[in-house]
Amino acid sequence: MEKTTDRTTCDPMQEKIRTSGTTILPRNLCCAELLCQGATKCPGNVTVRGQARFSGSAIVCGDFICTALRSEGSFHAMGQLGAEEIVSSGNFLCDGVLLADSVQSYGSFCAKEAVRAHSITAQGSFCAGGEIVVKEFLKLNMSACVQLGNITAKTVILEPQRSAKRRLILMERVFAREMAPIFNVDDIIADTVQLSFAKTGVIRANRVEIGQNTVVDRVFYSDTLLIDPSSTVKEAHRVSPEDTMEVG
Repeated sequence: MEKTTDRTTCDPMQEKIRTSGTTILPRNLCCAELLCQGATKCPGNVTVRGQARFSGSAIVCGDFICTALRSEGSFHAMGQLGAEEIVSSGNFLCDGVLLADSVQSYGSFCAKEAVRAHSITAQGSFCAGGEIVVKEFLKLNMSACVQLGNITAKTVILEPQRSAKRRLILMERVFAREMAPIFNVDDIIADTVQLSFAKTGVIRANRVEIGQNTVVDRVFYSDTLLIDPSSTVKEAHRVSPEDTMEVG
């Protein structure tokens, strides 16, 4: 490890930290760049003014703030997490509130509390224990069942991966009964919504496209509503754009 410090305040001379193997970083670390390979543990808060890259397994016991976070392997933030960009390949877990501009996940992504971002794209598995608020688009392409709370975004696209679709359709044919949906969502507020293999409460949007094997309790839309024959909408109401609580 190069140029480590145990100071609790940011050291302007602390530039790049590079580690390999099994490493315990100093408590309350602040640096310009953090590059870690192997097993890494951060006992306190971490602030990185630039990029933080982890390859292997990493545990941050406090809050984590950086400009760009890239994780390949397993990453666990036990406090809040804030970043302009997050790219994760593998298992990603955040115990606190997650704030980001851009989130890209390829694997398993879980935030135990609220998520607020400019855009989110995820493939594999995605969950959030609190409300999901996205300024632009939320696009989830899932391979397994996910449970989500309330979603607010400009564009919401919830679509299973092809393998998950085929598995559900096959199981329904074999067992001759309806299987659990891929997406279980409380309520959605958006400008545009596209979803399939889902079960939701209330959808409020200008444009709604409901694909295969979906059940929706109520839809409030102002522009268009498309429903696949295999899906069920218990109530549908066309309202003014203001009543859909349009985002953006």
